[in-house]
Amino acid sequence: MTTINQVSIRTKRPHRRMLKFFARCEDGATAVEFSFIAVPFFALIFAIFELAFIFFGTQMLETATADAAREILTGNQQKKDKEKKPDGTDKTPAEKFAAFKKSVCDPAPAGDSSMLSYLFDCNKIKYDISVFTGFNVGDDAMTAPTNFATFSGTYNPGCPGDTVVVRVMYPWNTSVINWPISALKTLTMNFSNMGDGTRLLMAVTAFRNEPYDARNAPPGCPTS
Repeated sequence: MTTINQVSIRTKRPHRRMLKFFARCEDGATAVEFSFIAVPFFALIFAIFELAFIFFGTQMLETATADAAREILTGNQQKKDKEKKPDGTDKTPAEKFAAFKKSVCDPAPAGDSSMLSYLFDCNKIKYDISVFTGFNVGDDAMTAPTNFATFSGTYNPGCPGDTVVVRVMYPWNTSVINWPISALKTLTMNFSNMGDGTRLLMAVTAFRNEPYDARNAPPGCPTS
């Protein structure tokens, strides 16, 4: 004969067995553990990709700057500046500057554009071509202009024998840092070095102009 107490014990045992089953079960443990590290893990992966793009972009910028600067060093750029326009008039300083910019980054249609334009917005690149006294250019050549946002650039390719410093600067958009979830920003390396969250990429080259033909020199240079 089954008593009331025995029935009560039997009805409780399945619940106890179920609780023990869940306590011993490890199914899904890996997914739960990965959920704890997923955010910092992917943040690190994206940061590595971002850093790789920064290095790649810097290398491309330096290569394009060196190629364009060599045109100034040899006097070829100054010779092009001296050439007349189709209507027979002289080029304006703005047109000469625009031609140099195009030699660095040409925002032409696909197929005709420079390699730099595939990765950079040519309109955001800043240029500073200046003449220095000797090679003691100091730290100014490695720092961005204080008015970078409104800096329109300078173009002075120099006379034969002048010391010229060419700086090409670009505000690189650090996409990892600009994640919409602000809490995730603390999980990544901060690659930005500008107040607007971008990273300034800068290519600098200093050289002394070759003694090119003085007839191609800019106005104000010695003619002999």
